[in-house]
Amino acid sequence: MKKTPKHLLFSLTLLLFSFLFSECKKAEPAVANELIIGKWELRSSFNGLSGSETKYLAGNGNELRFTTNTYEIYSNGKISQNGQYQIAKVKSVLSGEMVDQIIYDNNTNSVHVTIKIQNNQLTYAVDAFDGPINIYERY
Repeated sequence: MKKTPKHLLFSLTLLLFSFLFSECKKAEPAVANELIIGKWELRSSFNGLSGSETKYLAGNGNELRFTTNTYEIYSNGKISQNGQYQIAKVKSVLSGEMVDQIIYDNNTNSVHVTIKIQNNQLTYAVDAFDGPINIYERY
């Protein structure tokens, strides 16, 4: 069978597309908003500079509350901040890996706060070498 220029062009195009699609990787999805929805109370915090840990008892009034797209931050039982949030995948300054970042009120220029949800605990960390880390528990 004689190869024509059209046949050769088709074969090269097919080869190119197979290569391109085999190299594509799906991005990992960010933490689903459903996982963060609810009430979270502060249980411990770690100082990024000193490394000291502070424990908090239940009923301390330091809470995060999330709905599908809104948030409320409580300090000592009083609301200190509220608005809208979103969760996005970003590259961590610390690890270089993709992590979940919570963005409040579309402010992408603010301090980068990463989140991780595991076993009814929300780890809430500033993505910096001396950044604090807070651990919240769902209640």
